Amino acid sequence: MNSRFLFSHYYRSIGYFCFVAILLFAIIFKMLHPHCFAQELHHDLEPGMKLSHDITALLLLFGLIFIAFSKEKIEDEHISFIRLESLQWVVYLSYLNWPFM
Repeated sequence: MNSRFLFSHYYRSIGYFCFVAILLFAIIFKMLHPHCFAQELHHDLEPGMKLSHDITALLLLFGLIFIAFSKEKIEDEHISFIRLESLQWVVYLSYLNWPFM
């Protein structure tokens, strides 16, 4: 698998930082405002709370993308093969899941 579409190894540390920061933020937010998560099920969130949930979800997504799509320090053929095979399985599973959505 050609690794020209992968981020450099530096982005992996940024991804881990975003992931840990958002995870800690979510835990602290849940401890300080436990009622907000119950209201989310009823769609009665205030606009500011909705925006904070969206920003949290986006930062978590970007952090996980940086972790998943950054190069290893030593990128050899075996790692490239594993990446290609896992991408192939993700495509298979997403097409199998599509009719049930």
